[in-house]
Amino acid sequence: MGFINLFQIYSKGENTITNNILLLLSNLYRINPKIYELFINSILPENINYEVIPVFTQQKSQEKGGIIDGHIHTKATKIIIETKITGLDNTKKLINYCKNENPSETNILIHISHSTFDEATIKSINQRIGIYNFNFVSITFSELISSLQEIADEYPFNEELYRLSKDFYYYCSSMGLIKNVFRIVPCNKSFELNEKYHLYFQPESRGYSNHQFTGIYTAKEVKYIGKVNKVFLAELTKEGKLITKKISGNGEITSEEENRIISTIK
Repeated sequence: MGFINLFQIYSKGENTITNNILLLLSNLYRINPKIYELFINSILPENINYEVIPVFTQQKSQEKGGIIDGHIHTKATKIIIETKITGLDNTKKLINYCKNENPSETNILIHISHSTFDEATIKSINQRIGIYNFNFVSITFSELISSLQEIADEYPFNEELYRLSKDFYYYCSSMGLIKNVFRIVPCNKSFELNEKYHLYFQPESRGYSNHQFTGIYTAKEVKYIGKVNKVFLAELTKEGKLITKKISGNGEITSEEENRIISTIK
C-alpha cells in the first residue's frame, strides 16, 4: 500500500502543478508565516525583499499630522506564478500578465519550469515590466525544492515542515519535474565542509534519487557542480570506526574517501 501524499501525484497538467505549488505555499504559511516569508525570499534575487509579517511601530512621526501613537504596516504584494512542464513560456505572454495588475509596493512574476530563461532575456523582461512595478524571476523545480529543503533544515524539529518538504519532493520526482541527470541540493551551514572535502551529505531520512551530477546550492545560487562518483550510507561509531554501505557508483570506497567522510562527520 502506498503512503498518502498531500499533493496530487496521479494528475497531470500545468493547472495541477500550479495548484500543488499554491497548496505548498498555503501550507507553509499555515505552519508559520515567517517560514513562508523566508521561503519566498529564498527564491528571489537579493534586490527584492518580500514581507508578510506586519511591522509594529510606536510613536511614529509623519511629515504632516503629527506623531501617531501606534502604527501597524503590512506591505501590499502581488505574486503571479506561471508554471511550464517543458520548455519556456512566450515572453510576450508573460509581459501581458503584468499589465493587468495595479501597481503596489511589491509585484513579482515567478516562472517555474525544467529550465530557466537566460540572463539576457530575464534582464529584457524586467526592463519591460518595470513600468508596471513588477520583478521577474525564473527558477527551476529543482531550485524550488532545494530552497524548501534548505528552509526545512533550519527548522529540524518542525515535523510538519519536514513532512511537507518530503512530500513535495516525492511529488515533483514522481511527476518527472526533476531531471534525473542533475539535482540541486541545499547546503547552508554545511557548505564549507562540502567545499573542503569535495562531498555532499544529508540525513538518511531524506532519501536518495539516482542522478549523475550534483549542484551545491547556497545563498540563492549554485556554487559548485560535481559529477556523482559513489554514494554510501555512512556511520561513525563511538569507537571511531566508519561503517559504510554502498548505495550506488563504481568500485568500493577507498581509504582516501573514508578519511574525507570521517573528517566531515567529526
